Amino acid sequence: MSPIGHFSYSNPTVQEAICEIVFALEEGTSWNPLWFGEFFKQVQTEFSSFQPVSLMGLQIGFGNAPQTNIPLPSQVVRYIHPSRPALLQLSDRSLVITSLAVYPGWDVVSKDIEYALDKLKAVVNPAKVLRIGLRYINRIERSASNETLGAWFVSTDYIPKGILNSLPGFISLVQMRIDKLNRLNVTIGEQEATPSAETAFILDIDRTMEGELPLDTARVLEETVRLHNDIWEVFNSAKTDKLERLLNGELV
Repeated sequence: MSPIGHFSYSNPTVQEAICEIVFALEEGTSWNPLWFGEFFKQVQTEFSSFQPVSLMGLQIGFGNAPQTNIPLPSQVVRYIHPSRPALLQLSDRSLVITSLAVYPGWDVVSKDIEYALDKLKAVVNPAKVLRIGLRYINRIERSASNETLGAWFVSTDYIPKGILNSLPGFISLVQMRIDKLNRLNVTIGEQEATPSAETAFILDIDRTMEGELPLDTARVLEETVRLHNDIWEVFNSAKTDKLERLLNGELV
């Protein structure tokens, strides 16, 4: 499957793009803590530093709907790219690939996913994938204190019409089960104002596939493209002409 036609914008609103791949080891195999170090040896040419992550407050899983019952990880290590805002995160349950602002585009994110998967297979070689999640968080600053959501988005199947003209203090969450294996959650709300900026609008699109797959890189990448296409459709169907101009760098 190929990505559907979409544009690469000069001023993307994506603040965070996260791909989570939950895996299972071969039956009878236990996690080896030495794999964290072996994984670093595999990725250190691209992700040249690492740090343990505190499990306090760590969010596992995507969206707010009930998920497949995956135990919490016993340890998490984050691997950091030295020159661009990209992270890998490994635990005994999952591999997470994160791209922060400025969003580099799907081609770069997809290559990071492929790279990380190949290194995971080289060290851990899990038996199967249990879940794949892809989440895009967009942030759009208000251009005026009285600006409403309707300046940037239109009503869709995932954005109710009633909130487009709402005063500050709104939130909408749409949770859908597309079929037995697929979920889509769309949250739209606000981020609190900072001293230097107005309150920002947040559009959080979260797409998951819950079902067993072999840990075959090509097969997993095919699933991530499918999830990405669905996320793009949600975003593309909701943006106004003003948002299009912002994405193209035409608004200051």
